[in-house]
Amino acid sequence: MKSRKKASKNECGWFCDEILTFVVCYGLLWFVVVCFVMNSLCHVVKMRVELDEATFGMLISRVVYAHNESEYMMAKQVLMDKVREASGKCDPRRYVFSKEFSEVCVKHVTKLKEHEGKQAHDEVEAVVEVASVGYVEAAAFAVMIMVHDKRKCIVGVQEALRWIRATEGAVCCDANMVDKMTHRLQKISLFQMVPVHGQLLAPSELLAFRESRWLNDVCIYGMLRKFQSLHRDVYVINPNVLATKDHAEIRRGIVQSCHRLSGTTIVPVNIGSVHWAVVVIDWSGHVIRFFDPTQDRRVYDELKQLVKDHFATFMAPRFPDYTQITDEVLKQQDVFNCGIFVIRYVEAYLQKLEFEHISRADCQLLRLRYLSMLLEDCGKHSV
Repeated sequence: MKSRKKASKNECGWFCDEILTFVVCYGLLWFVVVCFVMNSLCHVVKMRVELDEATFGMLISRVVYAHNESEYMMAKQVLMDKVREASGKCDPRRYVFSKEFSEVCVKHVTKLKEHEGKQAHDEVEAVVEVASVGYVEAAAFAVMIMVHDKRKCIVGVQEALRWIRATEGAVCCDANMVDKMTHRLQKISLFQMVPVHGQLLAPSELLAFRESRWLNDVCIYGMLRKFQSLHRDVYVINPNVLATKDHAEIRRGIVQSCHRLSGTTIVPVNIGSVHWAVVVIDWSGHVIRFFDPTQDRRVYDELKQLVKDHFATFMAPRFPDYTQITDEVLKQQDVFNCGIFVIRYVEAYLQKLEFEHISRADCQLLRLRYLSMLLEDCGKHSV
């Protein structure tokens, strides 16, 4: 009887040991799986690099947009002083390293990922230990490169402003105002409209000036209306009027736009919904000027036919006496800046400036200038 109880007790102990072993093994297995999953989700790689004084950039919290070299060097000196005072305990998030150094770090991190056997799409949290600074997340270097690109853009804007003032001396644009206003425009709801010279502009339309994008009728008409506000006896035909194809509607639109047939009438023409050209009518001097940025004979023929169909009746009976001039003074080198060429042509004509060659770089400067002129009017409203 005693031996039977003893055997039963041994069997119970063996069973408990088996359960305990199973639980421990199962728990260890889950622990290994969790560790493996966590390691695959966020793999930490460390590297150490030496950083000398020449590689430091500017202090983010103090100077983000350095407008000149002296301001940049001053910010750099402030940064170095703080590094020395902190004795290596500085917060790396406050600093921007040089673009070259940041690019080198990005390359090193990529090589480390390859060395660790990770694919390009794997989530790897790389940490770079920078001498005298501390640990910096690899993702921060991409942000630093963007900051340098932004600073280069701002410095380029300043050069553009000096060029504009030196060559024209007309309406100057403020880079700070442009950046501030475009930032506010980007935050506006797509359903909100901005009033400019009697018409409502969508913010997305205005932002087309800031990028290498084709300008639609809203941008063209808005800028030409700006010129109209700066000159006497200048009238602009809304390009949508000519797009109706209804002669009676076009006639009413011309009468409403011109008010009286005197001074100068600007007629922007959209060719095939993909290209801009312009006709300038000098009623007093009896002169009609045609301008196509591509200098295409077919476009000029279409412009002349348009004048004959819709404006000749207003010029009668002196239409045959009007001098028709084809201005082959400017020619665009791309496929998206025709609107900028048309605006520049009208501006030069109204200000009696010489028509000079416009490069692609000049187009970017003009885009900034025209945008700033429109933003001056937007600033008068609650944008």
